Amino acid sequence: MKQTHGGLVAIFWGPHSRHMDDLAQQLGAEAHAIDVMSFSWRKYAWLAPLKYLLQALKTWALLIRRRPATVYVIITPTFAALAVYLYCLAARIPFVMDVHGHSLTSHKWAWTIPLQKFLARRALATLVDQQLYRDTFAACGARTLVMERAPTRIATAHLDQPDRDGPFSVTLVSIFGADEPVELVVAAARLLPEVRFFITGDLKRARPDYAKQRRRM
Repeated sequence: MKQTHGGLVAIFWGPHSRHMDDLAQQLGAEAHAIDVMSFSWRKYAWLAPLKYLLQALKTWALLIRRRPATVYVIITPTFAALAVYLYCLAARIPFVMDVHGHSLTSHKWAWTIPLQKFLARRALATLVDQQLYRDTFAACGARTLVMERAPTRIATAHLDQPDRDGPFSVTLVSIFGADEPVELVVAAARLLPEVRFFITGDLKRARPDYAKQRRRM
């Protein structure tokens, strides 16, 4: 029998998500980051199944206690949406799936695309940030919406004026994801030695040759 306390709960498997915090604020939802273990994926990848199981148990405990009317889940990992789907199936409530492009383009998660499509067909809606990804899910009959994030407006009066006598600088804010144009920026840096290029992100996730060439760019 369907019984809920009501409201919307947003779930993210990880220590923190600015994306989830922003959405929760706009939607009036409770935001919950579900994290149980922190480790290096390259060294301890064999612990991943245990980590996901513990996160699933923690997610179910939270949802059973909270009993929301709707659940909003962000992936990756895909198993976060699977855990939410199983709860919502038993509780007979809808869920919304927010799919990051990383889960569709990275080698680490591309193998779960069939599972993502399975879940998308059963979700109230699947949200993506590009038309290409919308087409991927719409082709399998899922209700899909493109939700583009507008640029954040910030006050600029306090910023220093650029040094017009110095070199022009370009900065790419990156996580070295498979769907990011990092390779194109690196190629541009080689062609434009008079321009300074900066790429942010964790070098452990970057291609090894990027780190070796960074001083030559």
